[in-house]
Amino acid sequence: NDLGDTGSIMEKTNTGAVVKSFDKASYQLIIDRIDDIVSIPQSHIREAAFDYFDLQKGIEAYLKIYREVLS
Repeated sequence: NDLGDTGSIMEKTNTGAVVKSFDKASYQLIIDRIDDIVSIPQSHIREAAFDYFDLQKGIEAYLKIYREVLS
């Protein structure tokens, strides 16, 4: 299910789908979108992953926050 930021990242970047609860209606929503989901280009998914999980970008983001807090 949607733990942490994974669901919001996937929705924002259009890189997949998250089953939000374990019931028939939630599964059906994913099944109805399966053709769209499997047609997402792998290059798009990879690019989005680098945008969100790149180590250097993470370091820079945390440094910015720390500098703002400490100033």
